Amino acid sequence: DRIQREAASAAASARDAANLALKERHERLIRQRVITKWNRPLSARHGMVTTLRISVLPGGEVSNIVIIKSSGDAAFDASAKDAIESSSPLPVPDDIAVFNSYFRVFAFKFSPEDM
Repeated sequence: DRIQREAASAAASARDAANLALKERHERLIRQRVITKWNRPLSARHGMVTTLRISVLPGGEVSNIVIIKSSGDAAFDASAKDAIESSSPLPVPDDIAVFNSYFRVFAFKFSPEDM
């Protein structure tokens, strides 16, 4: 019984690690895609950050974007939103459990330093 519990625990830990690696891989892919679609506004300055809440459908289509923390510059915020819209469909994982856990709705922190 103890051996079965330990085996189940080890399997769960391996699955969690694999899911986390998949999440991190797709976060990088999304960031890379958004970077290529961003048109930097003239008003963009070092240190600006906007945070967006992105709602995504299975398959990666962006269904909604909400600015949840503004940079204080409307052009910068709009450029971040436009870059995400232009990046749709996003490269999300095919694994529906991982998608639902991490990518159905997620926050995306956008700043020039990341670009």
